[in-house]
Amino acid sequence: MKISRALFLLVCLVLVIGAYLFSPLLTGLAESKRQEDVGLHSDGSEQPAKAELIIIMTEKKASSLLNSAIDKELPVEDLSVSFGGGIIVVRGSALCDEILPSDLLLKYPNLWVIKSFIPEVSEFSVSLAVNVENGELKIDPKSFALGNYQIPTGFLPEEICDAVCGMISENYISESFVLRSVEVEQGTITVAMD
Repeated sequence: MKISRALFLLVCLVLVIGAYLFSPLLTGLAESKRQEDVGLHSDGSEQPAKAELIIIMTEKKASSLLNSAIDKELPVEDLSVSFGGGIIVVRGSALCDEILPSDLLLKYPNLWVIKSFIPEVSEFSVSLAVNVENGELKIDPKSFALGNYQIPTGFLPEEICDAVCGMISENYISESFVLRSVEVEQGTITVAMD
């Protein structure tokens, strides 16, 4: 009985001495963690810690959103979206006469000739580069093909670019955050915000 009581007192003494010796170390670690969480600056002022939001969108989800977002009066349908190499590619079918109206082509005889070879309902594809400037999403058309013919991007209906921008902005960019980057990789697009 005396041994167990002596052992108990020895253990208690070791715990008290250990707590006394290590308390400054534990307090320092806790304060360091608090500074990281709150964001204490060298002048002692407090700022909330920075939050980061990263969202990944798949091609399937993008295709669904784009088909919902596209203006129904625009002469395109059956849209599909693919991602890769920093480029968003939108494909679908289009009414050629409405994409390239005859009255517009009177000024561009070369396009008039090309249009004569393109069926009325034809496949189209658009390649778009995406970047961020001053926290704003920018879409830049890189190529536009109707049928098997390359068409100058100036003839691309801007509603297509607007719909792609809206598909990303309205569904994946929060007003509570500042857009930092948009990365287009094989099969996905990643939106990062601070």
